[in-house]
Amino acid sequence: MGNIKEKDKELLWCAICSKLPYGLYVKTTVSGKVGKMYLCHKNEFVMMQVEDDTLSTIVGIEHARPYLRSLDKMTKKEQKAYSKYAYFGNKLGDWSKSIMFLNKHFFDYNGLIKKGLALEAEEGMYDFK
Repeated sequence: MGNIKEKDKELLWCAICSKLPYGLYVKTTVSGKVGKMYLCHKNEFVMMQVEDDTLSTIVGIEHARPYLRSLDKMTKKEQKAYSKYAYFGNKLGDWSKSIMFLNKHFFDYNGLIKKGLALEAEEGMYDFK
């Protein structure tokens, strides 16, 4: 699954980079290893640290599959918190905070899971405080 459309590559890149500060887990399609991503470089590669390895793993963006959460996995508590920022009726919320919330909670708002460009995060994979 190395070759992906440029449009999808851009969506994948945006999803990965926007969640980088929050400790995004990524699986490489080359070796199947899972690690925490800590660096992304342009639109080319990501670096991740796999727990058992002493060296970082460098993966081309087309081989990185981030672990994201489907929007339908949002808990009641998250829905309540998100509703402070979301758009409802004629009331326009703070879109910047809305997107930051979705990123911080690793939600897939671009449909990458459905496209096969991201993996569904298992429950408890990310620790929210």
